[in-house]
Amino acid sequence: MMVGFPRTFPERTESQGYSGKRLMPSSVVATRVKRWFVLVLVLVLAGCEASSSSRHGVVASVNGEAISAEVFEHAVLLRLANLDRELVSSPEVRQAVEERVLEDLITRRLLLQEASRRGLSSSAEDVERRLGEMAEGYAPSEYETLIAERGFSLESFRARLAEDLTIERLLEDELGKPEPPRLDVVEAYYRDHREELRRPIRARALHLVVATAEEARDIRKAVLAGSDFAEMARRRSLGPEAPRGGELGWVSPGRMPEAFDEAIFALKPGEVSPVVASPYGHHLFKLVATEAAGLPSLEEARPAIVAHMGAEAREAWYRQWVAKLRARATIVIHPTVGEARR
Repeated sequence: MMVGFPRTFPERTESQGYSGKRLMPSSVVATRVKRWFVLVLVLVLAGCEASSSSRHGVVASVNGEAISAEVFEHAVLLRLANLDRELVSSPEVRQAVEERVLEDLITRRLLLQEASRRGLSSSAEDVERRLGEMAEGYAPSEYETLIAERGFSLESFRARLAEDLTIERLLEDELGKPEPPRLDVVEAYYRDHREELRRPIRARALHLVVATAEEARDIRKAVLAGSDFAEMARRRSLGPEAPRGGELGWVSPGRMPEAFDEAIFALKPGEVSPVVASPYGHHLFKLVATEAAGLPSLEEARPAIVAHMGAEAREAWYRQWVAKLRARATIVIHPTVGEARR
């Protein structure tokens, strides 16, 4: 997932539980993350500024550049925060998280060093543009609060974002424009993965969320009396999809909180749900259309197949390339510094 904070229902429910006021339709997220290298940029979570931890020392060095125990511990805490409490209490899980974080920190440092060697960097304009994209739908104070909750000041977040954009440039510079798979390869994939390609029932819905049940009931009453749901969403919804008339795009069962699934998939096209309460607001949904479960045609499946095959190929390339960078680097790991690796 790209740098920033979970914005779609799946991202929220899988990472930290649905957290409320701001929702992003999958179609918008797909546009934002279409560049394959954003998968790599989860490394930003392993590159945060030092926390208030009292740890001192160095957990590793990469070509003479130190990775401090403070930065390491902060990154570990961020990763653990996305796990269930039962998992966090497991020493085995903690050790696995620490090992993964350390590997990500080392990789991030290697990538930034390689970018520096090539004279690649990001501009202040690029940073502000990306920051604006990520903050869309949030009030400035709310977004700064979210940043602070993850251990950043706004300025330090900008600095880390500049590094992420630099890494994007590096990967673009190294990979160039990948060739799409040949038609016969796509057709073979379609034949061999028919069961995997079957899609569940899905619905296209509009969403509106407000602070109180009374306001939600009033809006529902107005919509049932003839007011336009999309216009109501644009004017009154707290969600970032409000400017798009509440458009959520296509959603499938299990990708949203259960109460939302139940509300949406109980509707017929054109119908509006009863008010659905959550800890974060009061929600209304309007069903636009449904699509039955089944196997898409080759033409329908082609974009997803091409994207999937391209992502797999690029990930394999990325791993091989990073392995070459590591092989040329001098990496020293100090597993017993302070408490960071115990």
